[in-house]
Amino acid sequence: MKFQPTAVLIICLGMFFGCQSVDTDSAKDSEEIRIVSLSPGISQTLVDLGYSDNIVGRSAFCTAIPLTVPVVGDLLGVDYERLRKLHPSHVFVQKTESQIDQHLVNLSQSGAFALQSWKLDRLEDIKELVLGLSTQLGDSPEELTIILEGEKQI
Repeated sequence: MKFQPTAVLIICLGMFFGCQSVDTDSAKDSEEIRIVSLSPGISQTLVDLGYSDNIVGRSAFCTAIPLTVPVVGDLLGVDYERLRKLHPSHVFVQKTESQIDQHLVNLSQSGAFALQSWKLDRLEDIKELVLGLSTQLGDSPEELTIILEGEKQI
């Protein structure tokens, strides 16, 4: 059998490129919406608007989200390691009298994710939440306005 350098080169290249590992844990689709919600009210609204498949992290109090979705924490305490491993594109929190966790703010400012908070005390606050979600997640404001005005059931 005659030595074929071209065949050996092709086999070596195939082995080299075929054995490359892909780090799927750190691979992140820049267009993919991955939401962590640390507020039961925001979580329920996300589910009502059809974003349940996009929620990758939650608080222990978010009962609208399946228990299979990891608990990341709440406004009083966040598991930052778990949060970072989930690679969220958005983190949503509820405004309270206390300030938003400064480390969440710092992570957002570093480009780790978009951080948004809403006050949820009155009906007008809920409307602002729904319209704010449309801005954050790219929904049609017209469609959400129809929902808010009660012309369409969620």
